[in-house]
Amino acid sequence: MISYMRFIVIFKKELLEYSRSKKLVAVLLIFSFFGIVSPLTAYFLPDIMEHFTKSQNVNIDIPAPTYDDAVFQYIKNLSQMCVFILILMNMGIISGEKEKGTAVFLLVKPVKRSSFILAKFSAVFTITVTSICLSALFTAFYTFLFFDTLNIFNFIVQNLLITLYILCVMSITLMFSTIARSQILSGILTFFMWISFSIFAQFGEIGRYSPDGLISAAFTFPTTGQIFPESIVLTALIILLSIVVSLSVFEKWEPK
Repeated sequence: MISYMRFIVIFKKELLEYSRSKKLVAVLLIFSFFGIVSPLTAYFLPDIMEHFTKSQNVNIDIPAPTYDDAVFQYIKNLSQMCVFILILMNMGIISGEKEKGTAVFLLVKPVKRSSFILAKFSAVFTITVTSICLSALFTAFYTFLFFDTLNIFNFIVQNLLITLYILCVMSITLMFSTIARSQILSGILTFFMWISFSIFAQFGEIGRYSPDGLISAAFTFPTTGQIFPESIVLTALIILLSIVVSLSVFEKWEPK
């Protein structure tokens, strides 16, 4: 019970720090922005392209946009731009505290190191899921507003897939933030791993055994109905492994 209460205290502290540093507001605004702009981009892009092609005396037959285009744009924005921003915001969440020495002050108190790490993961996961839910609500609203239709079941499944993918990237970010001695090194390692996922996903059927298989499944689910269980299992294992490695490394960490 004591360990649980300490975890709750640290978890609340992390959320409070996120709020005070304006990171929470920034993340919510960014996800909201892409949730709004995704269906707008899909709806107006043909008109914009037509305007520019006509000015260049080029005729291109652009099909009328559909609500699938809006969701496609939404998934693309979340899996690329939003993930990139989340990595930048969180790559120093643990390594930064080690650099500044603030982690030492916390650990001299009767706080378990495991509670410290788990609270970090829980706070980042909570904020990430909340941001995705907010973005999904905006996308659903504007998609229905502009296209008069939205398959709720498909959209929920697509959001679950992309959420698991983003949580995987965040778990790797926090793992490298625990391992690395500096925020810069943590960011470099995370971006390298993130890009590696994308490269590996290009290898046909083998690409399903990559977290990026979740993005492919999110794109194609409305037409194929497939969710790539191998990608889901592998991604869940990566999240679990990242937490275990972070706990193990931080238990052995000694301030210098």
